[in-house]
Parts: sequence; C-alpha cells; structure tokens
Amino acid sequence: MSENIPQYNKKNQVLHLMNSAMMPTEGQYVIEKITPQIALMIFQGFTCWQSYIGYQNTSAYLEKILGVKIPLSREETHLENHDEVIVCKLRYRPGQVGMKADPKEQSAVKDEDFELYHVTYSSQN
Repeated sequence: MSENIPQYNKKNQVLHLMNSAMMPTEGQYVIEKITPQIALMIFQGFTCWQSYIGYQNTSAYLEKILGVKIPLSREETHLENHDEVIVCKLRYRPGQVGMKADPKEQSAVKDEDFELYHVTYSSQN
C-alpha cells in the first residue's frame, strides 16, 4: 500500500465511486489498495464526482471517511480515458454471511470489513 499518492487537483475530471472492483469498460487498469486518509486526499482533489454505490452500508462508510452525503445509485458505470475510481468494497461477499437479504444483519458490518482501492483507467486507443 503506497502513501506516495501525488497531490490532486483534477477540477475538470469526474471521480467515480464504486462498491466493486469490477472493470466496466475494456482497457487497462491500475489498482492500488489505499487507506481512508489517502481516499479522502484523492476525493478532495476532485470538484466533480459520481456515486455508483448501491449499498447503504458502503454509502454510510464512505460518508464517514469523505465527509459528504453519498447517494445510492445502481446506474451503470461509464469510464473514459484517464478516469479515476475509488472502490470501497467489503472484504467478503454479503451472501457468505447471509447479509444481503436481511437488513438486521447488514447493521453488523464494521468499518474494518471494508477495503479501499484507487483505480486509474486507460482506454486501449
């Protein structure tokens, strides 16, 4: 895990927030595990961002570390050349512990159950 992320000032780019490390577009991806502090630093460097977070627990965790309301969205993610993504995902699949179907069990998710990644996308063109 690198703490050498450069200072961000990406005013003309959109940062994508996702709850999965799936790759929605053909191309090359660089992915690096990051800390909540680095996620905040990256987030603060962007004036535009879009949530593709589809789970309340993930949204609540990101709200805690980023300091802003993260709306829920199940929209399809569209990436363009040089786009960046913060991925916030559970360390396990919710179905493994029966949490997807039962809202009471979803409250058992703890901050340490999440992993954060910084992803940079490049198209093949």
